[in-house]
Amino acid sequence: MNVNATAARYLFDTSSKLCNKFREDGYLILAGAVEAELVDAVRWEVEERIIAPNDDQKPGLPGFEIKTGRFQDAWRICPAVSKLAVHVPIQHALRELYGREPHPFQTLTFSVGTQQLSHSDHIHFSSRPLGFMCGVWVALEDVTVDNGPLFYYPGSQNLPYMGYSELGIDLSVLESEAHGYLQYEQQIEKLARTHGFERKVFTAKKGDALIWAANLIHGGSPVNDPGSSRWSQVTHYLFEDCLHYTPRLSDEVRGNFYVRRPINVATGELIPSVEIVETEPTSDSVVISPIEPVRDDQIEKELSELRSQKDSLQKEIRALKDTKTFRYTRGAREIYSKVRARFR
Repeated sequence: MNVNATAARYLFDTSSKLCNKFREDGYLILAGAVEAELVDAVRWEVEERIIAPNDDQKPGLPGFEIKTGRFQDAWRICPAVSKLAVHVPIQHALRELYGREPHPFQTLTFSVGTQQLSHSDHIHFSSRPLGFMCGVWVALEDVTVDNGPLFYYPGSQNLPYMGYSELGIDLSVLESEAHGYLQYEQQIEKLARTHGFERKVFTAKKGDALIWAANLIHGGSPVNDPGSSRWSQVTHYLFEDCLHYTPRLSDEVRGNFYVRRPINVATGELIPSVEIVETEPTSDSVVISPIEPVRDDQIEKELSELRSQKDSLQKEIRALKDTKTFRYTRGAREIYSKVRARFR
């Protein structure tokens, strides 16, 4: 694999049928890619370990939204979710399409249709060079037009990569970034229709997988059958030798990138990334240099030092509280209040 190429392999490799199809449509369907045993294991683990336990026994991990049927990064406690994220046939297809090693960094397991509005994954997580990110959606049960199938606009991946600034969304005049994202969804849907792209839906069979490019506009169709389930899993992948960042939290015009530090689902370790470094204080050019992953022992050492500093300050606070000066001097009380507030 040519990891030095600055574009994904599918963009220029005309000898591969997979690459040709992906380049044209922006997505690829792998029928029956995942065996029923693994699909059933994912559902069973999410139901038994996250949904079924009593309230006081449910895992207290962020990202688990039982009411909405959305379970982010369930791989942390569900081995089958992790196993699906590194499924060999899917990994093999990704290597052929991108020419680099794929790294799963996020899983989203759903029990119902998301009904999510149109968007491109680029707005949430992207890369430099552009395009080295993709999503893989796997049907954990049969999906019909009634239980909220995935929809997408084939060919829309060839549109320019669009962030807030490209769409004329000025966050400085809005109440919050969330309001900007609502405008983004509306405009990106309009953009797809204005360019004449046809919306298609993925009525999948259990075990089918769909790979989509980072810039493909997609979302979740309405659920026409209220109360119906639509079990599925999305895994998002990044690739080696890239800068990983979040465009919706970045100011790319000024070169300010919100750099991500994603965890590799397969290993539990940080995915090696690169960062932007100024070559000279007066230069506008940038170079890319590797970032060494932070080791667990380094983190533990820093935490130990911080705990020691905290204990030392708390001892000083207790000593101060025992003095007459503290009891009778307003200034001392004010100092104590400020120091105490740091540890609340």
